[in-house]
Amino acid sequence: MSERVLCAVPVHERKFFRGPDPYAFVLTDRRTILVPFSKDALKSAGEDAKGQARAEGKGFFGRWGAQIRAVTGYAQPFLTMEPDRILEAPGAVAIDNASVAAAKLSETSDGDSSSTTWVIHLTSLDGKRKFELRAQPGDLATAMKQAYGERFRG
Repeated sequence: MSERVLCAVPVHERKFFRGPDPYAFVLTDRRTILVPFSKDALKSAGEDAKGQARAEGKGFFGRWGAQIRAVTGYAQPFLTMEPDRILEAPGAVAIDNASVAAAKLSETSDGDSSSTTWVIHLTSLDGKRKFELRAQPGDLATAMKQAYGERFRG
């Protein structure tokens, strides 16, 4: 049976004394794949989308929306790719789902409740990692339950 991609979402991992590192969090039925994105690649994707929207004759808000969709949607192409091909991306790493001891998806709000962040917590043989999502995760909880089974708490 071939490996299936269950979901792909853009996340950030906060590093001590550094800014957040952007990743595509790609979850398959066998592995969790993390694909890093450089800030230059994200900026380039936004500029390309803005240029295309300008060529289509869109106004300020149309160009701005295109930029936002390009930057927040950088994980979407991985939904249709083969997992082994995803791992060919520079810096991509895979964690075997069987080695994940615990997985959790939680929601946090800032002090005035105007902003919500979802957090993925993974505990594996490599240690604990925490990834943040700014957008509502959609089918992420269902995919995590399928990938990690009883080790997932949502």
